[in-house]
Amino acid sequence: MYTQHSVHVNVAKYSPSGFYIASADKNGKVRIWDTINDEHILKYEYQPLMGTINDLAWTSDNARIIVGGNSSSKFGAVFMVETGSSAGAITGMSKSANSVDFRPVRPYRAITGNDEGFVSFFEGPPFTFKNNFRNHAGFVNVVRYSLDGSFFVS
Repeated sequence: MYTQHSVHVNVAKYSPSGFYIASADKNGKVRIWDTINDEHILKYEYQPLMGTINDLAWTSDNARIIVGGNSSSKFGAVFMVETGSSAGAITGMSKSANSVDFRPVRPYRAITGNDEGFVSFFEGPPFTFKNNFRNHAGFVNVVRYSLDGSFFVS
């Protein structure tokens, strides 16, 4: 069990390689830690948002993470795992991002689902806003790409 977050953790996901887990909390911190050792050694810690992170996803090459949540200045971010540097801008929404995902095959794409009822699309890297798709009467709680990347569900 990993117990190094100081506040409530909202999401934790294995990297595609299975060697790491990224966990994110209500203060906007992402901690990336080792799954091989019993001590669960912390590899990186970043703060891509200044508020709650609701969801995160890894690219299939383990190089990038997208987060979505609720912050005073932005609702999502994409960053490089090794450096924490930005890998694009998650824009195009004015309310909390509830769910995020990456297309699991190249060319990479990203999607978010938010409280406005939008599914937002991003192309990259670096990731930039492409468009919004509105087909929900209420919140979008979950977005996911299919394993081959040809479809998404919301």
